Parts: sequence; C-alpha cells; structure tokens
Amino acid sequence: MSKSYASHITNDNSSKEAGPLLPAPLPPPRPLLMPDKPLPPSPRFAPTLLLHRRNKALKESQIRLKAEIAHLRQLLVHYHEVIKATNELVKGTTLGLKHVEQSTLNMKENETRIQREWHMYLQQGGFDVDAANFF
Repeated sequence: MSKSYASHITNDNSSKEAGPLLPAPLPPPRPLLMPDKPLPPSPRFAPTLLLHRRNKALKESQIRLKAEIAHLRQLLVHYHEVIKATNELVKGTTLGLKHVEQSTLNMKENETRIQREWHMYLQQGGFDVDAANFF
C-alpha cells in the first residue's frame, strides 16, 4: 500500500488536502404544504370559492359600514348638543352685552349727576367752578 493511499484511509491529519470521509448531510425536505398558504382551488370548485370569498367580503364591508354609520350618528348627536349649548351661550352673551351696555349708561348718568352735584356745591360755597375744576 502506498503512503498516500494509507493517509486517506486512516484519520491521519498530516494531509490537509484530503476532504471529509462522509458526505455532507442533505438539507431537510421542504414541506409540501405551507401552513399559512392554502392549496389553490381546483378549477371545478373555483366559482364556488370565489362566491364564498365575495360573500365574506360583502359581510365584512356591511359590518364596517354599519359601524361607521353608528359612529356618524353619534357625531351628529354630539354636534347637535354643541350647537344647542352654543345657542344658549350666545343668548346669555347677548343678555350680558345688554346688561353691560345698561350698566355703562348708568355709570355715565351717575358720573354726570355727581359732577352736577359737585358744581352746585361749589357754587353754593362761593367757589369759582372753573378754578375748582382741576381734576
């Protein structure tokens, strides 16, 4: 037996060129069915499955539309409440403005009355009204 042949048979690590004695393991087999992907329908059942999918999609869209309609109704009720409250505030504000205008007029009348009384007091005391009107 030659030396090169013997190095391949034994586990002699002196030869770095020699490859592994056992072949590499095979990769695991691919599954025939993917768990997340169903098999494609056979041509015979395709129209039935399409109708089933379409009906399912229609039912889901009806549920979504009903939920959206309910949400819009709630918004409408909320906006009616806001409008009603705003109208009440505007009424209160209008009354408040009238009250402010009236109180302003009353203050002006009181001020003119006090000035008249002051002028009358000064005239009765013999003071010169124009000289005393320094404020």
